[in-house]
Amino acid sequence: MACCCSGKPCAADGAPSVSLPPPVASRGSAAVDASAGSARGPSRFAVGERVRIATRQPIGHYRTPVYVRGRTGVIERVLPYFLNPEEEGYGKNAGTTVRLYRVRLRQSELWPDYAGQPQDELQIEIYEHWLEKA
Repeated sequence: MACCCSGKPCAADGAPSVSLPPPVASRGSAAVDASAGSARGPSRFAVGERVRIATRQPIGHYRTPVYVRGRTGVIERVLPYFLNPEEEGYGKNAGTTVRLYRVRLRQSELWPDYAGQPQDELQIEIYEHWLEKA
């Protein structure tokens, strides 16, 4: 299976890949050419790094669910840049892009009374400006 951000084999999948072109923005899509992301500099966080999701209470609709704010997780995957949906939704975006990360959080970190297996986790995609070093 091809990696969602590079079109190359994904180390996390361990399966043969299908060669795909990098994602490119099109009408109705917020994805930005993944190859262009490297021109913006290195990612702020690396795969395996512990991060904390910021605790903020902004007014309006934001893409980071309340139940993950203030929680600690691990970067699972670094994704490409996307148009900033928090500005886009209010008509303020002039093409501003933000890197996206897939973060793993233990279910027990999210829900103190969680009765499932200790290794159960949630994977969620969070924009870079919501992440802090843990």
